[in-house]
Amino acid sequence: MRLEVSRRASKRAISLTPLIDIVFILLLFFMLASNFQQWRSIKLNTPGVSAAPPSTERRVLQLLLHADGSLELEGQTLLMGQLPARLEAYLDSDPQPGVIVLPDKDVALQTLVSVFDLLQATGVRQLTLGEL
Repeated sequence: MRLEVSRRASKRAISLTPLIDIVFILLLFFMLASNFQQWRSIKLNTPGVSAAPPSTERRVLQLLLHADGSLELEGQTLLMGQLPARLEAYLDSDPQPGVIVLPDKDVALQTLVSVFDLLQATGVRQLTLGEL
């Protein structure tokens, strides 16, 4: 006796549930891995090419930043808290001196930004960033 087995083509549906799960997991991963922090910037005026040098001579102070947190203004070593008082003495003789900030290569960026903020708070408007 022979049994007849029906061979009907069964249509299998592809489930989209695993695909949707993977898409949501990827979306969650990228949302958590993203950084939504706002970055602030400091406007620096870079020197351009000029035909003639400026006619007025200004006093330019050199401020060296060391990696240990000490500062050196015109050859005198001082701490960050002593900088405003020392700058006030220079501002009395010249109301708008230029300051060239020369940081060591190991100085933290936050220290550099703090010095720039301190210089601007004391009234220095001509700031130049140099390198040693």
